[in-house]
Amino acid sequence: MIEITLRVDEIDYDALADLLLPALLERVENDSIGRFFIRSPEAGEQMARKLLERMSQEQKDALLTKFLSSNREKGAELLQNMAAQNGVKLRVTDLEARTV
Repeated sequence: MIEITLRVDEIDYDALADLLLPALLERVENDSIGRFFIRSPEAGEQMARKLLERMSQEQKDALLTKFLSSNREKGAELLQNMAAQNGVKLRVTDLEARTV
């Protein structure tokens, strides 16, 4: 077994906004004030995008880490498929995301 560590920096969060919107919407909807302001899905999306724009780098990193951790099976499958497309057979047994 081999453990590979991949560190990622300079993330384009604007490009990832669509992926992160569900997590942001959940965060806003769980807040009583956020629920008050959300009257439609469009309003919720707009509020989530504004929230993402105003978040610090550390908060964005924590949100992406949460997203990756909650989708670890999909991430492992994606890596396996990418390897297979390049002729490499492997099985990803675990995928971990954490902020450093």
